This record gives sequence, structure tokens and C-alpha cells, in this order.
Amino acid sequence: MKKSDVFNIFAQFKTIVEKHFNLPILKLFSNNGEEFVKLKHFLATHDISHLTTPPHTPEINGTAERRHRHIVETGRALLHHVKLPGQFWSFVFNIATYLINRMPTTIIYMKSPYEVLFDKPLDYNRVHAFGCLCFRC
Repeated sequence: MKKSDVFNIFAQFKTIVEKHFNLPILKLFSNNGEEFVKLKHFLATHDISHLTTPPHTPEINGTAERRHRHIVETGRALLHHVKLPGQFWSFVFNIATYLINRMPTTIIYMKSPYEVLFDKPLDYNRVHAFGCLCFRC
């Protein structure tokens, strides 16, 4: 994937999200990168507000930066724990995101983001220790 793929990926994402949740996307928050600026016409056509940070100021986008750091630190901890080489980072970061979305948080009253989004309790039976041999039944 490349930054230039953002237009097609966002259009697909919009279709999937709106179909699944039966709700429109109202706002897109981005860092004012060129790839997002190219979405301007598409967003306007679909009544989606595009909110951006000032150029070259990642420190202003604190929430996204903290979330990114959380994913990176969790992924690195997983890599270190099972002594995997760095070439597996993309798989590990997907797992880190999966786990973070299923961890209870005080911000949403000790529910996980998954529970809030899908309005159903989690089934932790599918979560296994990272790095262990496991099979799907």
C-alpha cells in the first residue's frame, strides 16, 4: 500500500462502514497530508467534513500520536517477549491493534472499544498467549 492509494481505500472503507453500521461518516480527521487533500472533492460530494491539523505539526495531533505510540509500544513489547525478528512487525502490529481494541479502558467505563462499537460482550475464548502454538478448531 502507498499513500497514493488513500483515495481508493477511503472510498472502500466508507462503503463498508456505512453499510455495516447503517450510519454515514460525518467527519474525517487527518494531518493535512497531500494524500488527504486529494480527497477534498470526494468528501465535499459526500457531505463529509474534513478537519485537519496545521501542516508540519504532528505534536498538535496528540490523540492520534498517542494511539500510534500505544500500538508501536505494544507491538515492540510483543516482538521482544517472543524474541521475533523485526521483519514480523506488520503481523505483530495487527495483533497489537486487535488486542488494544479488546482491552477494557477507563475512558469508556471499563468497556473495550470493540464492545462499545458492536454493542455486545467480548468472547475472550479466542484470545491465546502470543507466541504459543495454537490451532483453530
